[in-house]
Amino acid sequence: MENSDESNSQRAPGSLRRSLLLSLAATTLIPLTLLAVVVLYFMTERAAEDVSSKNQLLVSTISGQVELFLRAPETSLINLRNLYLSHQGSLGHSFQEILDAMAESSQLLESIFIIDRQGVVTDVGLPQKNRNLRAEFERLSLGHLSFIMAARQQQQPVWSDTFLSIITGKTSLALAIPVDDDIIVGNINIALINRFLKELRQGRLVESTIVDRHGEIIACSRQNHDLCPSNLWNLPLIRTAAYKGATTETYEYRGETFLGSVARIDGPNWFILVAQSSATAYEPVRRTSLFFIGAFLITFLVVLLVALLTSKRISAPLSRFARQARALADGDYDLQQLTPGYAEIAVLADDFQHMASRISEREVAVKESEEAYRTLAENLPAIAYRLHIADNSRLQFMNQEHRTMTGFEEENFKVSTDSSPFEEKIHPDDRQDFSTTIKGAISGRTPFTQEYRFKHANGEFRTFYEKGCPVYDSKGKISHIDGVIFDVTERKQAEDIILQSEKMLTVGGLAAGMAHEINNPLAGILQNCQLIRWRLDATQTKNLQSAKETGVDLLQLQQYLQQRNILQMLDAIRDSGQRAARIVENILDFSRKSQKDFSPQNIPELIEKSLELARSDYNLHREFDFRNIEINCHFDDNLPKVHCDPAQIQQVLLNIFKNGAQAMIEHDKNRRHQFQIRSSQQQGMICIEISDNGPGMPADVEKRVFEPFFTTKKVGKGMGLGLSVCYFIITEKHHGSMKVSSTPGEGTKFTICLPLLLSAEQS
Repeated sequence: MENSDESNSQRAPGSLRRSLLLSLAATTLIPLTLLAVVVLYFMTERAAEDVSSKNQLLVSTISGQVELFLRAPETSLINLRNLYLSHQGSLGHSFQEILDAMAESSQLLESIFIIDRQGVVTDVGLPQKNRNLRAEFERLSLGHLSFIMAARQQQQPVWSDTFLSIITGKTSLALAIPVDDDIIVGNINIALINRFLKELRQGRLVESTIVDRHGEIIACSRQNHDLCPSNLWNLPLIRTAAYKGATTETYEYRGETFLGSVARIDGPNWFILVAQSSATAYEPVRRTSLFFIGAFLITFLVVLLVALLTSKRISAPLSRFARQARALADGDYDLQQLTPGYAEIAVLADDFQHMASRISEREVAVKESEEAYRTLAENLPAIAYRLHIADNSRLQFMNQEHRTMTGFEEENFKVSTDSSPFEEKIHPDDRQDFSTTIKGAISGRTPFTQEYRFKHANGEFRTFYEKGCPVYDSKGKISHIDGVIFDVTERKQAEDIILQSEKMLTVGGLAAGMAHEINNPLAGILQNCQLIRWRLDATQTKNLQSAKETGVDLLQLQQYLQQRNILQMLDAIRDSGQRAARIVENILDFSRKSQKDFSPQNIPELIEKSLELARSDYNLHREFDFRNIEINCHFDDNLPKVHCDPAQIQQVLLNIFKNGAQAMIEHDKNRRHQFQIRSSQQQGMICIEISDNGPGMPADVEKRVFEPFFTTKKVGKGMGLGLSVCYFIITEKHHGSMKVSSTPGEGTKFTICLPLLLSAEQS
């Protein structure tokens, strides 16, 4: 990277000179070039239009002359028709003489025919030299010719196609003019038109050609008529003129490009083509363009030379100034005084000296600030990090606190694959939420906070609280994420304890009022039940006296009551009332904080006594026998005594033993069930761990197991107060802690910790 910067710095003077050269040249040459292109474009367009206009004017002139040639015989034939109509039937033999005289005097009419309604030639007018052929034409049938039929049908003059004349042996044209039922036909010698085109020939390279409606050549300006093509109908401009009228365009013929103009003669429907070689036609345009381009190139070179000299003059002092800038970039702030050749460069040099001193001061301040922030980050009781997203999620920075919080070194979190090593150590249940939160923050451009469980190097899952913010570059793309991660495991545990304590206090308040309300009717039930049993007793004198007075045999009455199980029912009512009284007594424990029965106790002995009580509590109505459960005890030696209420601690232990035994039996009756019981001293407390190999608890049950009235047992098998009372006894009355951890399918572990010493206020 340093070599690249040095290379760029070395090229800077040359690049500056090129930039100045290009800038100076561009400011002059670009407008000049644009102007030249525009002028050349319009000049060539105008010249091309002039060439086309001249060609079009020439073809218009020729077509006008040809129309004049054709109008002369047409006028003569029309006059003959008028004469024929005015003297029809009265001219007689003299009409033949008129036809001969007209054919003799006209240069274009080589013969005149009169055709009757049957299409037979009745009269023929010929010049003197051809009158010997008259007998060949008289009585000749010509009514089948298409142009004669068209003239008779349309009753207007109709031109024929060109044909080879049997009189002159040359190309001729006929005009048919209807006269009532007769037709006057004049054969026109078009050799004069061919001569006219040769006389109008404009130089050797301009050719004029007349073609008929089928594209056949009628006349050509070439001296050698054989050099003219025989048919031009395949030329695109001839067909264009046939459908759209006069046109001028270039075309290819026999490998050569021509500029041609075509005009149409309406009478015989002929086309006149005036053509010349494109190279000849556009020669003036080419000469003008070459002259203009030459002048432009000379101007271009002059401007480029001036720009080169100017850029060199300006860049020389700037090159020296660039070397000073490179020294400043390398950290050399002691710049030498420049000797600039321009006042502006001198001002820039002074400002640069001032900038160098300011940069030096700021660099020192930045280093001090970076050191301060680094010290602050390293002393944070949390992980501070920067994750460079744009660089394949590379970990750019992480303070040293990660060793304490995670137990891993920084190398364990560097990305080496597509997956994040940090994300792989997050609890599987929290991994999806973790990824979704990060992606949502990046897409939504918002800060994020989240909690998740992270697997410590020792295998323990710790609860982390992370707060971060995505940072974007100037283009709006994600650059990196800055954030901090706190270990909130202890805080979460404290919150759970506080929440559980608050629940206990709330239920305790409710229990106090509810217990007082239940006690009154419950006392009446038990008292009346006891009175009924007493008044049915046959051994009491008062009962015997009252029975005798009423005529009742008390012994027989007792036999009846026993036979009908009424006395057993009364006993059941009494037992239920007493059970309810015990429940009320447990509820009242929530609101009592008296510790009058506290005394130093040996925890292993309390555990053994509790196990003996559990083994002796065998009842056929229960579905398990505690004596069949394997008990494994592991007690540390010389454990100190704990100041506690032994009866309440035994109540807690007995409750845990019974719940665990019932859960193991319900899960699998054929499995060998066992309890693992441990007691040890930890940080000023005696801790009791009770583990079973039962079904365990799902996470949602584990969170609520200490809540009052929460139970997973069937209706009638429990009220959900056992573990909540145990929790209350340990946390509220003994100021200890009670936790549960469970893995579904593997078992459950309860951990009870009791303080070794209590303060005077507590005890």
